Amino acid sequence: MSGIAATGAENERPLVDQLLDIAGTVNTSAYFADGEYIPQMSRESELERAFIDSMQAGLALEHIAPRIAALDGGEDGLQLAKQALNYIASGRMVLRDGVAVEHDLVRGGTLVEDAIATRQAGSMFRDAESKVRGIADMALLESLTPDQVFNALANRG
Repeated sequence: MSGIAATGAENERPLVDQLLDIAGTVNTSAYFADGEYIPQMSRESELERAFIDSMQAGLALEHIAPRIAALDGGEDGLQLAKQALNYIASGRMVLRDGVAVEHDLVRGGTLVEDAIATRQAGSMFRDAESKVRGIADMALLESLTPDQVFNALANRG
């Protein structure tokens, strides 16, 4: 799993870390939706993993929405979170609609997928990841002191 599971200590973790975990999970969803064909996994398992990981990421993002709202740029952060949730939901819908299990053809069922639909889901998940990383950047900037921001900017240039 991805480390997103909600625990009592979840509120103690920095918001940036939680957002980066969510972004990583959404990225994993995109990876599996695209079909990277992990040798140890069947295509069916990959698509199931994409579906489950995207669900977990969406739930985790909804769970921390109040903390996003508390940021100085909370309104912008919530707008990004809403967009990310929409991308996740759309990706899950495309994934669900692009995959069918044909039980009539083979006793155990066989997976039939629309490769274009699953890749489209991967693209939507990557768009959601980008939005979540944007919120993480906002949270990181807010957590730094002005001196830390200046030093970080000065060391990059």
